[in-house]
Amino acid sequence: MNDGWISGDLYSYGVSVYQMICGRTPFTAPSQWLTFERIRSGKLSFPIGFPEDAEDLVRQLLVATENSRLGADDIELTAVKEHPFFLGIDWDAISSSTPPTLRAPDSPFIFEIEHTDDLSDAALERVTQDEERRRVIAKQARTPWGQFLIPKSEMIVKQGLLIKRAGIWNNGRKRMFLVTDLPRIIYVDPEKTVLKGEIPWYV
Repeated sequence: MNDGWISGDLYSYGVSVYQMICGRTPFTAPSQWLTFERIRSGKLSFPIGFPEDAEDLVRQLLVATENSRLGADDIELTAVKEHPFFLGIDWDAISSSTPPTLRAPDSPFIFEIEHTDDLSDAALERVTQDEERRRVIAKQARTPWGQFLIPKSEMIVKQGLLIKRAGIWNNGRKRMFLVTDLPRIIYVDPEKTVLKGEIPWYV
């Protein structure tokens, strides 16, 4: 039996149960990339006060291996219906039953401080590099050269002042050369803070 659609729905249902109870998705992380890493690794975290039966149900639904999810091998979903989370539910009469009254939790859920201990060394290195790059870009944006960079996307990796002299007694013209990680090479008049040109980059 091809039950791929059942296991997919079960996973989505696990996400929905988690979010309906505490107001956010189960793999929430400080960045989108970290969120995808947590989904891939299956690392789950539950806030303080999350109901135990609900946590057990969600853990059995949010399993990476499709066939290992609770109810994945039964089109009737008997194992899901019999889980303690659904204690007291009359499944035969559910379509005609009156839904329970929704109420806010007695106290707000408390989430622990986010950590990245569950990530691989390569993942952590990439996160660290990305964060460092964003920090440098933000810092460079406040320098005189920031106005010549593509906002939030371009970082200076090398820079240097060159003086072009037309003769022995000529003081020459100063130019600040900036090499970015796009890559681009641009040069600026450092005294007037004016872009003077860009050198084509050939690979």
